[in-house]
Amino acid sequence: MTPNAANSLLKFLEEPSSETTAILITEQVHRILPTIISRCQVVSFQPLPRELIKERLISEGININMAALAASLTNNYQEAFELSSEEWFAQARIIVLKLYEVLRKSPFQAMISLQEDFNEHFKEKHQIDRALDLLLLIYKDLLYIQIGQGDKLVYPDKKQDWESDALQVSTNSLSDKMTAVLEAKRKLNANMNTQLLLEQLVLKLQG
Repeated sequence: MTPNAANSLLKFLEEPSSETTAILITEQVHRILPTIISRCQVVSFQPLPRELIKERLISEGININMAALAASLTNNYQEAFELSSEEWFAQARIIVLKLYEVLRKSPFQAMISLQEDFNEHFKEKHQIDRALDLLLLIYKDLLYIQIGQGDKLVYPDKKQDWESDALQVSTNSLSDKMTAVLEAKRKLNANMNTQLLLEQLVLKLQG
């Protein structure tokens, strides 16, 4: 909010029209002028719990694996429902899981998977960003398995398959991989060449 806009809002709050109720909505209350906050009643809203969204999706007939994944990507129920119902999203899950599997084998196979499957499905910037989120959640699941919180997995159907993976990789290594994915998301939003970005990420995630 610019200084001029803030001052105009402050003047309105100090001298409101009769029978007027103003509702201000922000996700960054710390950036609002203290003089404005002092004239408001602050009401904080907590996001819907992930488990609540997941269970509601399941009650609506959504597969548990899709429900768990969608609920981890948004706290908006309607968005989660639409996401978990999309064929594109279901295929996205399959492709990212396949990429993870080949990442454990060799750079050559991972690069082939990147060219043949990944780039063909994730074409737009927002789609690539979604794919990076899906990949990040895989490494979080491995971390959950390591610390004995398998009930929190975003990919519950992969628990048995990944138990050995989780034991073979160190916590520091998982942290480095998650950092690499987050850095790729940052570079994506900074408009770095997507092909170069993904190739660099694949090399960092080997092993």
